[in-house]
Amino acid sequence: MSGQMIRRRGVGAVLAGALLLGAGMAVVPTTSDRADALSYCYGKVYRNGSRGDCVKDIQEILNIDDYGPARPLTVDGVYGINTEDDVYQLQSELSGYPNADGVVGPFTWKLLCEVDRGSDGPEVDAGCP
Repeated sequence: MSGQMIRRRGVGAVLAGALLLGAGMAVVPTTSDRADALSYCYGKVYRNGSRGDCVKDIQEILNIDDYGPARPLTVDGVYGINTEDDVYQLQSELSGYPNADGVVGPFTWKLLCEVDRGSDGPEVDAGCP
């Protein structure tokens, strides 16, 4: 019975040590960490149903010149019908792209980055080259 007690205490000590070690190594995100994470937005595909910080960046860029019917577009990180409509409008107006589909892919990212660079305000950090 004492052997079982020793093993249990040993496992408990290992778990407690791992928790303390993990707590000591906690990473607190900083502004630069967010910028690094956002650099992964550019070039990826976002469509109706997508969510997150990259969608917020798309929405912020779309609000620069009020593209589309949703004016201003709510920046909530949810790629819904209003974001899709605004992306479709951007694709139609800026590129003459015959297959405007409301989906942000590599080509649309180029359009979004052009809009972002051409604005008077601060650039959105979406990883535009």
